[in-house]
Amino acid sequence: MNIKTKVANTTNIRKEQSFQRRYLSPEAGRLLLLAAFLTASIAAQIINPLIMRHFIDAAQAHRPLFVLTRAALLFLSLALLFQVTAVAETYVAELVGWRVTNQMRSDLTRHCLNLDMSFHKTHLPGEMIERIDGDVSTLSNYFSRLVVSIGANALLALGVLITIICVNPPIGLCIVGLLVVGGVVLLPVQKRGAAASKASRQASSDQFGFIEERISGAEDIRACGATEYALSRLYPLMRAFYETTVRSWLLGQTGWAVINVTFGLAQVTALLIGAYFFLHHRMTLGTLFLLFDYTLLIVTPLEQLANQMQNLQQASGSVERIQELLQTRSALQIRSRPDEFISPDATLLSTATEQSLRVKGALSIELDSVTFGYEAAAPVLHNLSFRLAAGRTLGVLGRTGSGKTTLLRLLFRLYDPQAGRVVLGGQSVADLPLSSIRARVGLVTQDVQIFHASVRDNLTFFNTSIADSQIRASLEEVGMWKWCAALPQGLETVLEAGGSLSAGEAQLLSLARVFLKDPDLILFDEFSSRLDPATEASLRHAVDRLLAGRTAVIVAHRLETVRRVDEILVLEDGRIREHGDRIALTGDDLSQYAKLLSLDQKEAS
Repeated sequence: MNIKTKVANTTNIRKEQSFQRRYLSPEAGRLLLLAAFLTASIAAQIINPLIMRHFIDAAQAHRPLFVLTRAALLFLSLALLFQVTAVAETYVAELVGWRVTNQMRSDLTRHCLNLDMSFHKTHLPGEMIERIDGDVSTLSNYFSRLVVSIGANALLALGVLITIICVNPPIGLCIVGLLVVGGVVLLPVQKRGAAASKASRQASSDQFGFIEERISGAEDIRACGATEYALSRLYPLMRAFYETTVRSWLLGQTGWAVINVTFGLAQVTALLIGAYFFLHHRMTLGTLFLLFDYTLLIVTPLEQLANQMQNLQQASGSVERIQELLQTRSALQIRSRPDEFISPDATLLSTATEQSLRVKGALSIELDSVTFGYEAAAPVLHNLSFRLAAGRTLGVLGRTGSGKTTLLRLLFRLYDPQAGRVVLGGQSVADLPLSSIRARVGLVTQDVQIFHASVRDNLTFFNTSIADSQIRASLEEVGMWKWCAALPQGLETVLEAGGSLSAGEAQLLSLARVFLKDPDLILFDEFSSRLDPATEASLRHAVDRLLAGRTAVIVAHRLETVRRVDEILVLEDGRIREHGDRIALTGDDLSQYAKLLSLDQKEAS
């Protein structure tokens, strides 16, 4: 093994130990209780064969009945103690496992939600579900029993071996030698198994990600007759999952076989040597039974160690994948000083900055030489510069692919530009916590996410601190309160995800969400593009009320949507083709906006 490999192994071990401490430290009290139960169980298992030896030797020596009775009662008491501690140990272990893994699921979910959009564009939801739930579920046994159980079983095996050596050194030393050989053989098998288990978990994520994406797009797949094509892409993923899982299982079973062969040889050795000593009257029948019982007893911890080693190799792969996910950093970093970057969910800023964030009021917008492109693709926006005063509304027009939606994503800070600055309220968004931007900026998209939850939860995003009076006021603002009151259970009526509302009702609910949020800047991304003219007209009143006293940017295909904005911005190939006051541009026959209006009128006639 070269130096680099040793350093890498040492680093991985330290990371795993740090990972264990992070989640097990809060459970220290329960782990101590679990260790106490396991210690009591180990003591009962080691002492009982000694009592049985005493009982057998006393019976052979015709000792008084009360001696035998006392030994039998002590044996039964320890057996009962073993059963009680086993039940208690199971309860505490499961409690620790559930508490730790639920905390881990919560941490991973929060971490993923805080990652930037470029991460989510390259990782499918199905893959992330498998990472957050599948990998964590694999660690349930790792945290509930594995860490303590491996130590407990090793302690039990060590206690039995020490007792055997004290009773008969030749037999004890032979068994120790066999176990050392078995351990030397088992160690490399376990290392290969950990790598194989990681590959199996990754193959599972790939398969789940593919299935989730195809199921979500089932309508388009069927419409294009691409079902067989989708299945042909699934088969290689299924094969990879099968092959990696079989390899992981085989390596685990190899470790199991090594343990079985080892303790089988140990039993044979103990019986042969014990029989020799007994036949030559150098060992009592009780001692022979004791040695035989101990060789059977040592099977239990060795079997469990074999199982735990297989679980350990699976857990090691999951731990590594979870650590990789937790170590993924968002591309959206907050710069508190020119040479300092902190995490996007940080709240510690300078006093002046923090105070300015608390001041409610319409936000001004400024883009200063902004250039942006997705990943390695060509730039979508080129050197964009414009300013929108606080309280003004801006209509953004342009062909598909001109960069309209990308502009909103930068304003909402779903991405950061490669060059230039995005400024809200006089401050660069790179200097602001994401929580502040999300609190001050509202976003209304054409794709409204409806959760399988109550109307209340769909409006409040599960925030129980929002009062019913606030919810009712927001619904009244958008004209949806009568609709809500007519539902079977009012605000508690459960909506079906994606199927129980019309497009217009979903959009009105999205506006009610924004009313509840009470932002100072609202971004509309073609929110009415899927609505018929009559439904769109019913939204205008709600939108007008929503825009009062706020800054707004409205991206639209239909000119009707932007007829009442203050300013017009026309994008073409990621560049500003035209920007100016709407009324002034309307009266300028040479303006691009006036030409679009003229063309729209001709098409309407």
